[in-house]
Amino acid sequence: TASTGLVQSDEYHYIDMGRNGLDRMSFYNYGAVFNFIDSQNGNVVARITSNGIDCNSATANKLKTARNIALSGAVSGSADFDGSGNVEIITVPNTSGLRVVEGSGYTITYDDYRRIAIIELTLWTNQSIIGQTISESHATNRYQIYSLPITLKKRLSVDIQLSEGGTTTSYYGEAGEWLRYAMQDGYRGCDAASKLFVWFKRWNGSDDQPVSASATIVGIF
Repeated sequence: TASTGLVQSDEYHYIDMGRNGLDRMSFYNYGAVFNFIDSQNGNVVARITSNGIDCNSATANKLKTARNIALSGAVSGSADFDGSGNVEIITVPNTSGLRVVEGSGYTITYDDYRRIAIIELTLWTNQSIIGQTISESHATNRYQIYSLPITLKKRLSVDIQLSEGGTTTSYYGEAGEWLRYAMQDGYRGCDAASKLFVWFKRWNGSDDQPVSASATIVGIF
């Protein structure tokens, strides 16, 4: 009956089974494929084709076809999983090499396994310190703030280099006459993960001659 049992239709080639609004299922033919439909939500529960039954099982002991699960990145490893039990993936650290990224005025060397980044940053080339920095309280006290090409999770160390490279002045003629200080995280509101605050202090000499400046920053990314 329509309320409790079986309804069929020769015109549309379907059979309804179950109670309308409660547990009704529809079995119908469409394009040489028989479909089981959950009439309550319209979902196809299963299909019968010339190749057999195609359906999703509510429960199963294992997958029909095992799947391979692979890990990549800092470590690598893989295992086949068919659902019949737990699998353990043995991992191996990826330490085969370093990854180098170059940009405008910087080079970053990544150690993906250890999550360490080494940033080599060009501050300026063949310019005077006076012309590249900001004075404060005294002409020999200079500072500048530089943006890092990436944002680190944690800065570990900084080294500021002054050299005569690219200039006509000897090292001790100008570069060796300045002290450099890379300031700590939070100094004057500067986030060390993305910014570099540097003080320059002349300790000898007075001639304002060109030098080249660079910084090496090591941190966790």
